[in-house]
Formats: sequence, structure tokens, C-alpha cells
Amino acid sequence: SFKDDIGYRKSDDKINLDSKWGYKLMNKFYFSANMNFKSQFSPGFEYSGSESKKVSQFLAPGYFNISLGIDYKPGNAFSATFSPLAGNLVIVTDPALREKYGNDKNKTARWELGAQLKASLSKDIIKNLKVNSYLTLFSDYLNKPQNIQVNWDLQLSYKLNKYMQAGIRTNLIYDDNILFSTNRKVFNAQSGKEEVVMQPRVQLQEVFSLNFAYTFGVFKK
Repeated sequence: SFKDDIGYRKSDDKINLDSKWGYKLMNKFYFSANMNFKSQFSPGFEYSGSESKKVSQFLAPGYFNISLGIDYKPGNAFSATFSPLAGNLVIVTDPALREKYGNDKNKTARWELGAQLKASLSKDIIKNLKVNSYLTLFSDYLNKPQNIQVNWDLQLSYKLNKYMQAGIRTNLIYDDNILFSTNRKVFNAQSGKEEVVMQPRVQLQEVFSLNFAYTFGVFKK
């Protein structure tokens, strides 16, 4: 995004690679193996007036997930996968950002082992209006399994005409390992200094888009 007095600021930047393998067990049920990698290309910053503080970069954090489970797919529109065995590798290459994402200050990587539920929906609600929804829930057996990690992406897209499409997308994330600074300070007896209190919070992003698409050449559907 751009504003005259502050220049350019990054609004969205994602790497999301997803791979899924399935073997049919019975009607509508499949044994599945999933692999997912998430990170971002360029550094992200938290702004306070004219000041900025780096909060992310490539592989800081980076998330690598492998899971085994059962996939339920009653049709083309919906699927749900429950994995009683799922592993997350949380990578933070920048030492200054490791504690923010739950890693020890001197450790680049941290393992999470738990259960995972993934659900996806892609369906036309009415003519020209389509909904796409992706939900991932993860419980870490090794660290506070009652604190569920949530990643929910919801997108509504409406086809205006042959070339134009409008869309609204929201992304909700909650992970109690990801810490944000607050307005409160406490005295740290070990360091002898006041330090800003860090705590988890819900992250919510909303994006409105207007797309133009034109196909060159002749093709058959």
C-alpha cells in the first residue's frame, strides 16, 4: 500500500505450498498424507508513526507441516481431513525474532507434535457468487494441547461480467506462540530494566480486490 508521507508498505506477502496424497479406503473415505510449507518472500514491519520494527522475513518464521490421517470427501465441494499424527517444524532464522514466534533465542527450529483438522469448501452460493473457505486447527501434544492454533481463510468472489471479478477475503490466525507487544511495561528483576509485556492475540486481515482477466487465443472448453 502507498501513502505520500510514509512511502510504500507491504500489505500481503505469502508463500504457501500444499501437497496431498490419498488412497481410497471406502466410499467417501481416503487415507491421506499431507505436506505444507508457509513463509513470506520479503521482510514485514510493524509501524508506529514514522518508526518501523521488523517482525518477519523469509524463513522467519517458516512453517513446515507433515500429517497422516483420514480424509472425508462427500463431493467436489467439501472435504475434511483429521490427522491424529501431525508434525510442525517452526523455523526462525533471525535470532532477534525467535522468541516472538515461540522458539528459544539460541534455537533456529522448534518441533510441534499433535493432532490436526483441515477442512475446505468451494461452492457456488448463487449465480456468479462463489465462496472458498479453508480452515486448519492444530493441537500440540507437547505444549498446552488445550490451546488450539487456528488458521481460517474465507473468500467471497462475484463475477461482474466476462472480464471483471470482485472479491473479499478475510484471514484469521490465532497461535499463542506468536507474541505481540502491548502498551504495558513490567520491571524485570534479572535485567534490572522495564520491559514491554508480550502476549498472543487474534490476527485478522481483510482484503478487497477487483480483478480483470482476458484470455488471448482460441481454446476449447
